[in-house]
This record gives sequence, C-alpha cells and structure tokens, in this order.
Amino acid sequence: MAPCESKEELTAFVAVLLEYAKTHNKGISAEQISRFHRARAARNTEALDILHNELAALVFPVTVDTLYATDDTAAKVLDEALGDRKPDPTPREKTKRALRWTALVTLMLLLLIIANNMVQRVMGVLDVTPEWFPRFNLDTLLILLGTFLDSTLPMIFGALGACAYLLIEGHMWVWNKTFSANLIQRDHIKLVIGALSGLIIIELIWPQTNTGGSVLGSVSVGKASLAFLAGYSTDFLFETIKRLIGTLLPKTEQPAAPRSAESPVQSVRNEKTVLFAEPGRKDTPVVQLEQNKKDAA
Repeated sequence: MAPCESKEELTAFVAVLLEYAKTHNKGISAEQISRFHRARAARNTEALDILHNELAALVFPVTVDTLYATDDTAAKVLDEALGDRKPDPTPREKTKRALRWTALVTLMLLLLIIANNMVQRVMGVLDVTPEWFPRFNLDTLLILLGTFLDSTLPMIFGALGACAYLLIEGHMWVWNKTFSANLIQRDHIKLVIGALSGLIIIELIWPQTNTGGSVLGSVSVGKASLAFLAGYSTDFLFETIKRLIGTLLPKTEQPAAPRSAESPVQSVRNEKTVLFAEPGRKDTPVVQLEQNKKDAA
C-alpha cells in the first residue's frame, strides 16, 4: 500500500491494527488505547506514527495490506479513509476474485478428467481402434479427443494439485489475515508450474513398471496420483531435480585468483575506523570507514 498522505489515512491505519490487536488478544495495553484516542482527538501525527510502528511490530506478520485484503470491516474503514485514492479494484475484491478464479479452474480441471474417463469408456464400449478414417465421423472424433485428453492428463493432474495447494493455503492465509493481494500473481504462476511439474515427473522422471505404476518405497503410485503430488509440491520436485543435477554434473572448482600485494582487507585496515551507535539504539553499532587522507589528497 502506498504511504499515507493525510492524517485521516494514518488514523485509519492505526485504527485497523488496534482493532485487530484487541480482537485477537495480541497483548494490547490500555495505555496504548488511551494514547490512540488522545492522538486522534489532537490530530497528533507524530504520536500516531509512533503508535503505528508499535502496533505493526506487535501484530506482525499481519499488516495493513493483509487486513485490507482479508477483513471486511478493515476494508470498509480503509476505503472511507482513502477516498479518491482507493484502488480499483480494492485488495479485498482482488482476494475474492482470486479465490473464485482458483475454484473455477479446479472445477474445469475436474470436468476435463471426467470427460476423459467418459471418452475412454465410450471407446471401449464401441470397440473403437486408433486408426485413421478417410471420413470425419464419430469414431474419428472420439479417437482425437481421447488421444488429446490422455496426452494432457499429466498436466491436468499437475495443475489440479497446484489448485488444491492454493485453495488450502489461501484459506489459511485469509483465516490468519496474512494474505496479500501481491501474492495473486505468484499464485497464477503456481498453476503453470504445477502443470509443468506433472508433465515433467511423468515424461522424464516416472519409472514405468510392468504393472503400469511407479513404486515409492512400498507404495504403488499411479501416473495421475504422481502428477497430482508433483503439482501440489512443486518446490520439492524442482529441489530434487537440482540435487540430481548436482550429483550427475558436479561443478568444477575454479583456480583461485592470485592475490595482489595489498588485499582489500588490508587496505581497509589501513583506513581509520570509527564505531558509533545508531541514534536511539545502543545495541546496533554501525561501522563507518573514513577514507585515507592520502588517498583523498
């Protein structure tokens, strides 16, 4: 969210954080509540800013952005405070659209899986053989449709696994008030990576057996199940691929470059070092290096 440009916006930011801290038992004190009311009545920007920083640290990882995207009451307060600066669509509307869009994609993928099962059953009942017919008829249409669905089935199950992950995690993020509208673009990429993961693990990694399944330990897993698991946990899949590449193609060590007569560390030691503490914080020393007088001359 853009920085607040008025006292009304800053007051709204503090108000939504304060309300969340009170309703979720975040250890808010009566003194902080009293300070907020006094600062709001006096329109004291400095006091409101200090209180905002205190509340932001108290309720982290919840922020004003995540409350704007997940809480209807906070969204209403912020909409009124922002006025003309209110984004269109608002973060709350973006969150609802993202969850609905993910649910719709999940339903479409399930319909594709059902359609594939129906086509395969019809082809089995009609005893349709995968041959090319001189004329375009029902048998040819079933063959083309069945072949297409069967070829894309790993991608469909991979994308379905990614959708399941997004729906489960998205629900938890919204429930915990930690979902931000900035995550929506990443979620869209997750679907594409999920479909790609399903294709990769089936076409490149999946070890085929005589029974048409793969064995993970003592559990037999089918192609569709494996593609779903790959789409659900894309990070684990690509981390495994990285480890495999590191094992098969280890990096060759590069010869170390010869050091010069005076290394950067030595040149730093020749300069004058001054230690001082950051204003207001005694526990975080900061090192400031002054340039050598000879070099400056």
